[in-house]
Amino acid sequence: MNNQKQYKKNIPLIIAANFVSFFGVTTFFVAYLSSRGMSVVEIGVLESIFHVTSLLSEIPSGALADRFSYKSNLIIGRFMQIFSAILMIVGHSFWVFALGMILSSWAYNFDSGTNGAFLYESSVDAGLKEKFLKITSLENAAIEISLALGQVVAALFIKGLLVYTYYISILLSLVAIGIYLSTKDIEKKDDNEEKLTFKKIISTVGIEFKEKPYILIWMFFQNFLGMALSMFYFYYQLKFPSMNKGLVVGIMVLGTILNALFSIFSAKIGEKISAIKIMRYVSIISSVILLGAITDNNLIYIFIYLSLNALYALTMPAYNNELNLVLQNETRATMISVSSMVFSLSMAIFFPLVGYIIKKLEFPLAFTGLGILILIFIMVSYRYMNKVDDELIVDMNNN
Repeated sequence: MNNQKQYKKNIPLIIAANFVSFFGVTTFFVAYLSSRGMSVVEIGVLESIFHVTSLLSEIPSGALADRFSYKSNLIIGRFMQIFSAILMIVGHSFWVFALGMILSSWAYNFDSGTNGAFLYESSVDAGLKEKFLKITSLENAAIEISLALGQVVAALFIKGLLVYTYYISILLSLVAIGIYLSTKDIEKKDDNEEKLTFKKIISTVGIEFKEKPYILIWMFFQNFLGMALSMFYFYYQLKFPSMNKGLVVGIMVLGTILNALFSIFSAKIGEKISAIKIMRYVSIISSVILLGAITDNNLIYIFIYLSLNALYALTMPAYNNELNLVLQNETRATMISVSSMVFSLSMAIFFPLVGYIIKKLEFPLAFTGLGILILIFIMVSYRYMNKVDDELIVDMNNN
């Protein structure tokens, strides 16, 4: 009973740590790198380096969380973020920024999957498994608010002062470390029980995908959508330095409100509609909205920016909840890391490609084309998504 109370206390602590860890003060890195002399193609390559590193590191970092301590991995991740921020502050060349991106990717890897598994298992051990959808919706709302508030702060530094956002990042990482030190880690197996090995974890993951291939297909669908929506989110930053600072701040404030509302609303519709259906509807609406980029109108761009961010926030709580329901406890962090790995692969391929297309065809054509691509993807994959949805419903009912 005492342990149950301690794990219940973990929930607000983990959410608070995520709030400061995901404070989006450095999310204007595209604008920052541009101000440091990087071209749009170089920025695309740097982001690709981030995601290639993430792709290569996701399984090992998830396996570390499953094999050892969630808490230790999360603290290591925050130290990686501190070292990355230092390099971004002192860097003036492509290769220094590349190393900063690698460290930032490792920080992301140590968080990715691990914090979700830590929150889920703390909820289960606290006797709150049935309330996890609401808990993860609250967590996602906190992260979305944190990201957007960080962007509001970053907007204040948009006119040549973005370097100071990395000093703020260092301070917040230290705060997150303090919070994680206050949590109770998930109890692992007793010494007389069989220990999990890296080989056994990876083998178990392979068996799970063999038995449930629809999970991998689902991960691909969700992360392809995330990648596509992220393109506009990042590359639109190139226009921020030329905009009025008050307008940028206003966009970020409105984005904060919309993202929080959509994250909370996700819990309500997630009880009635499956994550696959939510993703499908969001994909269709997003593709239509992106077609507006052809107008090359800044008001339309602002609408697209706010809409796509809010719609993506709508998909995540339902996805995280259903994914956790169909995964085995002993490999949960690793499997969630595989999901992040799929996202990293998509970003590593498409981010520099979209940067190159923007350079050659300009902003309007690049994102109108992306909207058409999403629409084609939904049409081609419609039958497969229905099949995956049916399989997931059966799996969740069995659990």
